[in-house]
Amino acid sequence: MRETFREYYPLSREEHKLIWNKAIIVFDTNVLLNFYRYSPNTFQTFSKILNMLSNKIWIPFQVAEEVHAYRLSVIDNQIKIYYEYRKKLDKLQKDFENEIKSPFISKLLLSETKDGFNKIKEELLVKEQFFKNLIQNDNILDTISNIFDKKIGRPLSKQEFQTILIKEGEKRFDNKSLALFMNDNSTSSDRYNDLMLWFQLINKAQSDKCPILFITDDIKNNWWIQNESKTFSPDYNLLREFYNMTGELFYMYRAFNFLEYAKTLTKVGDIDETVMNEVKQFSSNEQMIYIEIKNDKNKDLNQLLEMITNDGYEIFQQNSKNDIVILQIILPNINDIFEIFSSKLKTYSSLTNIEILHVSSVISRSIEE
Repeated sequence: MRETFREYYPLSREEHKLIWNKAIIVFDTNVLLNFYRYSPNTFQTFSKILNMLSNKIWIPFQVAEEVHAYRLSVIDNQIKIYYEYRKKLDKLQKDFENEIKSPFISKLLLSETKDGFNKIKEELLVKEQFFKNLIQNDNILDTISNIFDKKIGRPLSKQEFQTILIKEGEKRFDNKSLALFMNDNSTSSDRYNDLMLWFQLINKAQSDKCPILFITDDIKNNWWIQNESKTFSPDYNLLREFYNMTGELFYMYRAFNFLEYAKTLTKVGDIDETVMNEVKQFSSNEQMIYIEIKNDKNKDLNQLLEMITNDGYEIFQQNSKNDIVILQIILPNINDIFEIFSSKLKTYSSLTNIEILHVSSVISRSIEE
């Protein structure tokens, strides 16, 4: 019975070990783009581990292409984060130094506080400049390129691309019994990206006759089995379809699970706890952004949606109710990213004359392992 319904059974410790020994380890775009968000120590540690596992790792052509396409958006967000923190400190410092507004604080303490503020702002400015320099001289991209040199899949042929879009894509709309089902309300130009990635993973398993271990920080509900706020395992439809098409096993880990198993099942050695905690912070949660838009059947709505997706944000779902359009957008759970997105949204709406009624953020879905 277990053999027939293998996708419903959690992997045993021995099965995890078996996959690690035989599988090709494949990394999703979001994991590699997080290299721009990690602290230098975590970035260097993660990079070192990938180099140590060099003979086992691989990325699809689509992942490599997306890293190049989206890196500037991630860098821009990092620049804005450090800039906004400097502005916040400026305002707080001015409030303290305002003798009328501030509480009564001794001049000596104010002087020491000013020195502290200035040192923090100087460090924030250094980091901001670091990311500005990456635009032209990107050592993080260089590192990724060196790690995956000659470990990148081929692009899909025109015929394969058309098959996925027409044959495979259309039959998966609103059919939750199929792997990577899609919502028919999706307007994103990237709505087929997951499906194209999926078939590149299948092609790799078929050609190399080996299991695939996919490392992703994506938590969309067509990749994972979820219950309320927890994510428990890869979607059963993925596991079933992959095995039926390849005869090989498929499994997925989050980035921090990958490090945990690398530490215990390979020779990479111990990994600093601060590194593990930082990666877990970026892997464990996401923000679901809800946007309510007044729907006056204005053609500018499509322009607004195009601006959002062109900036690298994914429209997870779009619904209409009476005269309201509701968008759901997934963002990583990173400091100030909601504020940055909200600021961009105001710019989008001003350029398109679209009325944004409400924007809210909910932290959701942590991984249960």
